[in-house]
Amino acid sequence: MIKIKHPQELAHLRCLALSAQALLQTQAYGSGLEGARNAINHIGYVQGDSAINLIL
Repeated sequence: MIKIKHPQELAHLRCLALSAQALLQTQAYGSGLEGARNAINHIGYVQGDSAINLIL
């Protein structure tokens, strides 16, 4: 288990996790429906918010 001693470490780990999924880049997977499909295929899951409607 990783022990976080400073808030900066948590921010750095969060940045690494997002970067590993290519979520820090603008349109890393393309745009539109094809981009959404590419992102889902790469990341492997979809997390929907109940406050919005998703059409896939």
